[in-house]
Order: sequence, then C-alpha cells, then structure tokens
Amino acid sequence: MLTRLVLLVALTVLAATGFAQDPPAVKPKANFSASVAALNNLFKKNADGTLAKKYIGREFTITGTVNEVTEADGGQTLTLKGLPPTADDPSGCTIPFPAGHPSLKLVQGLTAGTLVRVRGTIDTVTGTAFTLKDPVLVSTTVTRSAKGPQAAPKVPAPGTAPKAEPTPAVHTLKPEDLKTTVVALTTRLWNDKTDKLYIAYHGQQVELTGQVYKVSRASDFVDGRCVLTLCGCPTGNSNVPYQLEMVFPAGSTDLPRLRNLIEGDKVTVRGEFGLAIGALARLQSPELVSGGEKPPAALKPTRTVSAEAFAKELLLDRDTAEKLQGQAITLTGVILDAGGAYSDCDLTLSAGKLKPSDPFGIFVACKVEEDQLQAVVQLPPGMKVRVVGMVGRTEKDRVWLSRCQVTLLEPNPMPSLTATELTVAYRNDPKAAAAKYGDTYAQKTLFLTGEVTALTQNSSGTKVASLKVPAGPKLELPMWGAGTSKIQVGQTVRFKAYCRGLSQDKTAVLVQGRPLQEAKPLPIDK
Repeated sequence: MLTRLVLLVALTVLAATGFAQDPPAVKPKANFSASVAALNNLFKKNADGTLAKKYIGREFTITGTVNEVTEADGGQTLTLKGLPPTADDPSGCTIPFPAGHPSLKLVQGLTAGTLVRVRGTIDTVTGTAFTLKDPVLVSTTVTRSAKGPQAAPKVPAPGTAPKAEPTPAVHTLKPEDLKTTVVALTTRLWNDKTDKLYIAYHGQQVELTGQVYKVSRASDFVDGRCVLTLCGCPTGNSNVPYQLEMVFPAGSTDLPRLRNLIEGDKVTVRGEFGLAIGALARLQSPELVSGGEKPPAALKPTRTVSAEAFAKELLLDRDTAEKLQGQAITLTGVILDAGGAYSDCDLTLSAGKLKPSDPFGIFVACKVEEDQLQAVVQLPPGMKVRVVGMVGRTEKDRVWLSRCQVTLLEPNPMPSLTATELTVAYRNDPKAAAAKYGDTYAQKTLFLTGEVTALTQNSSGTKVASLKVPAGPKLELPMWGAGTSKIQVGQTVRFKAYCRGLSQDKTAVLVQGRPLQEAKPLPIDK
C-alpha cells in the first residue's frame, strides 16, 4: 500500500487527467517518481518539446511493465510499456544496461509483463518516448503464473554482486477470488497494508460485477474511446469511493452496449487486472460481459421541487437519498457553472448552504443528454433553468443527476463581442470595460468571436489561441473542451469566454474559454 500511495502522489502531478507541469525547481540531484505512461503523457501535451528539454538530466524513479529485453553490445536493453504506441511514436521508455552492470543478470531474466521500478536520469526525449541513463534496478514484481508464485530476486546495490534472496510470501488466489464483485475486491485491496494482494492480482484475468459509477459519452473523446468506471468500496473520502476504471477503444464491439449504460446500472466486466494506486484500480483489455443490452427507459418525473430544497433533503437524510436513487425528478434552480474547465459535470445548480455558518455551499451536479450538451455549455452563471433528470449518487456536498434535459426559464443574457471590440473597450476606458465585461475580482462570461493568428501551449500544456486585435492589449485565450484540437490558424472561432479584465501590466486582456460548436437552441419557458 505504501508503494502505491507514493506512486499516487506522482500520478496526481503527472497523470493523464492532469496538466503537464515544469519540474520542481530543486537541486538536480533530487529524485522524482512517476509512471512511464504519466511521463509519456506529459511529453505528449507539450508538442514543441520545450518542456521535455527541462526534464533531460533530471533523476526519476519510474514504474512500468516490461515490454521486452534485448541484447545490445554485451549489455541488455530494457523497454517498458507506456502510452499505446503509434506508427510514428513508439512511446514507452528505453533503458540500456551496459556490459558489466551489476544488475545485468537480473535484467536478462525479466519477462514481458513484469512490473519494475528503475531509477535513472532522463537522457533523451523523442516524441513521447524517453530513455534513461545510469540506471539502477530498484525492484521487480513477477506476476503469478499458472504454476504458482515465481521468485523475484532482490536487486543488489550498485557495485555489488547479486545475491539470491528468498521470495516474500504472496497471496494464493482461489477461483472465487478471480470471479467476484468490485466492492469485495476493492475492500480487500483497500484494507491490505502491504502490496502482497496487489502483486497476486496484477496481470491476472478477473471477472467482476459492480455498479456503474460513471461512463463517458461519445462526444467526450475525439478518438471514440469509452471510459467506464465502476463503484468500489467506501474510502476515507466520503465523496470518492474506490474506483475500477477501464478504457474500451474505438473499435470495441462493446461500444453500442456501453452507450446504453447509465449511472447505477449493474454490469459484469472481464479483463486483466492492472495498476492499483490509492483508491483507483485499472482493468486492461476489458470486455463487457453483461449490461447495456437495452437503452434506458424514458424519464417520467412525478415531482417538481427547487434544487436547493431537493439537495438539502437528500444530504440531510441519506435513507431518503438511497430510496430516490434511480427515480426521475424535475428541479428548478440557478446555474452556478456550465461547461467549466475543472468541473466533472456539465451543469451545476446552486443549492445554498446546509447551515448559514458553513464556509462552502452545496450543489446539484447534472450530466446532460448528448443532444443538448453543446447548447448547455453556452449558458452563463446566474441563469434560471428547469432540469429533468434521474437521481444518482449523493456525496458530501452535492447530489448527482444523470440523463438531464434542460429548459430555459429566461433568455440567455450573455453579451456577444468580437475580439477587437473587447480589447478596444479596455484600451479606451478600462474602468467602464471592467464594470461591463469583468475584472480580477469579478469574472464575467461573454460570447467572444475572433480570428486565430497563432496557436501555442502554456507551461501547463494548455492550448492557447492568440486572436487578431488592433494596437493595444493583446488577447491570448487558453482553451478547453471539445473542438479545441481542430482549431487552426486563420480560422474565425466563437468562444464562451471567461473575462478577468486587464493584466496587471495592462498589456493583455485576461480571458480563457471553450470553442463553441453548432447547437440546437434549448426550449425556453418564460
């Protein structure tokens, strides 16, 4: 468990869900930890290679599974798996162990699928792939074969001859351990204070039954893949259970059934048990054994209530929350956010506070149906809406709704401007423009249209569009959301922009936002 928690800290910084970051400004001898896939993903986000150059010469302890071991010039070259390779990018990590290296015999004995940890200095970065020099084989974990546990020799310190060591005892898995529920398996993993149970499961084919925690939509990923997450046992964080995550590629024959799944559905999946870190485990090469055979039934709400009253009712009475899960409801409320950069839901409704003295508020988090999604993300905070949806899970400070359909209760009040109009307004009268369009202390949303003159990436790996403006403050807009990857220089784009006024040195208007796609207007009930 300790090993996996250390890895969790590294993946929190470097994992695919996060932004690439500059390496910490510390002495060059400092050592950092990361998975091979996490570093691959970091370098992928920084296409111009500037970030990769900063990592060359840094010492890392990396974790990954063996792809192959080959002989080279009397030594051995170890390659570890990372992100899926492409025709022009092998991805992964290559580690040459030269002739005479004290761990050479151990490296030579490694087989595909073995989990290893290697310390070394990043030598080169090509695309997403990288190489390590001056390697030290820190540890190896050999997965169990059909014949039972295999020996995993202890790695000697550099400069010493390897010594045979007895293999630590590992768990012996029974057939019923490989065909169980997600809750049962994650409970055992969560309570295991060592890595022995994880070692026993790693690489094994398992068949697991559980409830859908969340499932991605067709529009969530441009490559067409689907990410399915199942709900495991409770953890120390009341908002986040242990999760089992798996990725189905675009060509999977399971995709039609996956698109029928909704939160709370019972499914059975099969696959190879992969990395388990903290409260997250992954299933490799997954198959959907059962579930999603029929599309969900039409919603028929029997009750209309305000978002505030509804959220307070369920958060204060968990028995009621459990009874209502899976039922249809109609809510009226005010938008707190729609399509925000750091939100894992599409629409958030404000629900006040449980107690006036509470420092933070409570919310209703809505997952919107595909046919309304592009219209909903264009809505600003403060708008009144009506939402019909299916009651989902209840967390510490929010209630979830899925399959949501939205009706406007008033027209969208967001102003529409061109990039030129916005920058000229701040150039000619900064005070008036700040009151109308936003400043550092009062961010405002608006529709912004402009011609893209350049595309770059900032230090966080976020794509930035520079928009054509006259002399005066420049306008560079960090972007997120669907369609960002398709934007090209010379294209005129319409954004939902969040404006924070002039920069401190008055040289730029600070905006960020998402490019907007064609959307069918939402129904409005005045």
